[in-house]
Amino acid sequence: MDIDCGPHKQGRVDCVAGLDVNTFLARNRSLLIYKASFSGKPVLAYEYAPLAMVARLDDGQLLPASDSAQAPLLAARVAWRQGMMACDGANATSGASAPFVQPRGEGQGAAHWWIGPLDATPWTVPMLMGKFPQQAALATQLAMALHACRDSSILHGNINPLAFAQSADGGLNITASLPDERGFLPFLGDNDSLWQPGFSPPEMADGAKRLPLGPWTDVYGLSALMFQAITGAAPSDWARAGDPNAWRSDLSARLDGLCLPKVQKVIIAGLSLDYSERPQTAQLWHQLMDVGALQIAASGPIDLAKPDPAAPPVTAADPPENTPRGTPVKHAEPPKGFGLRHAAL
Repeated sequence: MDIDCGPHKQGRVDCVAGLDVNTFLARNRSLLIYKASFSGKPVLAYEYAPLAMVARLDDGQLLPASDSAQAPLLAARVAWRQGMMACDGANATSGASAPFVQPRGEGQGAAHWWIGPLDATPWTVPMLMGKFPQQAALATQLAMALHACRDSSILHGNINPLAFAQSADGGLNITASLPDERGFLPFLGDNDSLWQPGFSPPEMADGAKRLPLGPWTDVYGLSALMFQAITGAAPSDWARAGDPNAWRSDLSARLDGLCLPKVQKVIIAGLSLDYSERPQTAQLWHQLMDVGALQIAASGPIDLAKPDPAAPPVTAADPPENTPRGTPVKHAEPPKGFGLRHAAL
């Protein structure tokens, strides 16, 4: 068995009927992403293979790397599949058109796979320096996808460029979610695999789970994506920064003149290392930018040339409580000082 769990070899996936791996594309934290075909149709395929938790058999299947890893792996895998189902529902709600496929097969190996979207390709973050209308449209498109995930009561937990795919008609599909994997920390030599540098906030690397995960965790990733689209590069990783204040000042300076001032302030607020200082939901993040109303409706892909002027006004939602993945979202009061801090944006 390969404890490092490299990618599946090219060819037929024995545990999933009709799935053939063509090309390995990338590892996105605990996910291996492939170009593949399913029943003859081109797809993106996702294999849940967290480091140090699984080992690959000679026939390509994945098993727990140890007896002690079995229980946390099973719980995380169930939560992962719930998250991927929520992504599928979010795509339908936000107007993206490429569906997922529920994989079917024999043995526990099939549970590590998710197939889709059909006829989709990996997304490339657009370069939108100084293109204010296109920036507004991208922010709307991203917020729609994340708001729909929240409506499904599932946090995405893995917002970065590899978490999206482009459908044949130009629609942006959200994919590649991940559960709370902080329970894997005892099995890891370090915790670097718990977050994606540049896109994951500090609470995702908190092995003691003192810091809660919530919609604010995804807001950090959204802000990092907008930062990359506007500047051409992802934010530098907070874990490598010396002085947090100097780090944020540098990020803000890199945005100067490349976006509207209010958009700049919201992006920097979204990159706060203190989760209580971020906009607490994707909907509120979008509303504070003041770039147009957010429409949560199946209206097809958004034209990146302009925001949707016909969308109805947005009402900001109360931030939810710190809710585990897979449980219904309840509402609570904002963290102390939040409303005053962000009312001025």
